[in-house]
Amino acid sequence: MKYHRLCAAIVILLSPVSLLALESIPVDGAFEKKTIGTSIEYIEDKDKLLTIDTVKQNKEWSASNRDSFNFGFTKSVYWFRFAIDNTTTGPIDLFFEITYPLLNYVDFYIPVKGKYKVIRTGNKYPFNDRQIVDKNFLFGLKEEPGINTFYFRIETTSSLNFIPELMSQKAYIKRVNTQMPVIWMYYGLMFIMLVYNLFIFLASRDKNYVLYSLFISTYILFQMTLNGYSFQYLA
Repeated sequence: MKYHRLCAAIVILLSPVSLLALESIPVDGAFEKKTIGTSIEYIEDKDKLLTIDTVKQNKEWSASNRDSFNFGFTKSVYWFRFAIDNTTTGPIDLFFEITYPLLNYVDFYIPVKGKYKVIRTGNKYPFNDRQIVDKNFLFGLKEEPGINTFYFRIETTSSLNFIPELMSQKAYIKRVNTQMPVIWMYYGLMFIMLVYNLFIFLASRDKNYVLYSLFISTYILFQMTLNGYSFQYLA
């Protein structure tokens, strides 16, 4: 009997992570913010054939050991899943965020009464169609008591990399109020440098200042595009 128990324990330890239960993320009323990369599992879909129904039955999930994901430039589709455990007796409002704004297609699946509702977003969709107005991909979750599993699918021609964040509404509002003034101060100073050098050109007629102004304006647009602000405000 002891021999059989030992063999069973060895088999479990050597089994792929996909055969083990998905570890849930506990949340309660005091929860604020957490990077959940290590609590997410993923599947590579090279043929782009998987659907939400088939992926739920798939046993080939791989566990992540990093807070961030970086698959580089890939033609494959990737599916991801994570579980949240609401340890309270009432619903909790949360936000799930994918931090890289250059992803083309992001399909997020939310469990609703035994089925899954899909929210489709990405930079190939109009910005105003987003569930929550934010440069990153943000999804509102009303987490009921108990454990619920969420899935999302990403397909993109840009580099497939992102950091997954789970946060409370309070943490999100605090971040917006803290970060946004600093960000716009940065872009404001860059714009002042641009105008300042244009004035110097008008006074001196030195073409180098025009070239420098063009460099600053290009750099501003590059940074705004990389950070998602061009798509939000200029597209």
